Amino acid sequence: YYTHMRRPLDVALPDVPDVDGLRVVPWAPELDDAVRVAHNEVFADHWGSEPRTPEQWARSKAMFAPTWSFVALDDAGEVVGYAVSGRYEEDWPAAGYPSGYTELLGVRRAWRGRRVAVALLTAVMRAYA
Repeated sequence: YYTHMRRPLDVALPDVPDVDGLRVVPWAPELDDAVRVAHNEVFADHWGSEPRTPEQWARSKAMFAPTWSFVALDDAGEVVGYAVSGRYEEDWPAAGYPSGYTELLGVRRAWRGRRVAVALLTAVMRAYA
């Protein structure tokens, strides 16, 4: 399923309180496989989802925007959540504005309900702006 949501980025973004034991960092190549493994875990119970191999993961990121993607890490450096963004610059002239997409958003079960996704999406929107 897909949901299209829009938010103007010239309106102040919400302040997101820090989550104890968590830091949100920009995506980095050395985190990529750990994000893939986390994604497989996060979506294991989701209808129609299948684990992605490293090759499938790489192919699924054709429009990947690393500067607009973020990872939530716990104190031990484990991935607890992620927001993978895409950009489709060829659509910008027809749309009349630049835009970004949150392609994947996931939070490991133990961290759900603690506003990890909100922290990730806020970081993404700040990067879009």
